[in-house]
Amino acid sequence: MILTFDNEKVKTIRVNMGKPIIEEDRRLYKLNVLDREFKATTMVMGVPHTIIYVDEIDDETVLKYGPIIEKMDIFKKGTNVNFVKVIDKGNIKIRTWERGAGYTLACGTGTCAGAVSTFINGLTNNDVIAHLKLGELKILYDDYVYMEGPAEFICEGRLLL
Repeated sequence: MILTFDNEKVKTIRVNMGKPIIEEDRRLYKLNVLDREFKATTMVMGVPHTIIYVDEIDDETVLKYGPIIEKMDIFKKGTNVNFVKVIDKGNIKIRTWERGAGYTLACGTGTCAGAVSTFINGLTNNDVIAHLKLGELKILYDDYVYMEGPAEFICEGRLLL
């Protein structure tokens, strides 16, 4: 983990998220779901993720297709579903349907999987800014995957014993 500081306060945190596991036959394939055919990539980035490439992302798409893809028979233990729109070589937009949890505002491993998949399929550079519902993460893929994002103070607590 690497921390960057601004006036003695942590500004960003960079974490090594590990290496993705990608089976060649799941690198880029067609997935038929209800009334649509998607291009998809499936990998393990700590847990299974299926990246669904879309031209536009909206909540309706995530809510309609996410729960169905999560439980498809081809995913023996279920899968997280990451809907990814490539903006340009350095930017992607991503929304996640998390297995067992539903629509989430952000998913670190899913964001990393989305960035890796767009790079290995020639759609982006190996470093991208991922635009999530509540902010941005920087993802770098160089054998290992590195995720960097802002560190923000959100609360303070006290434990009384």
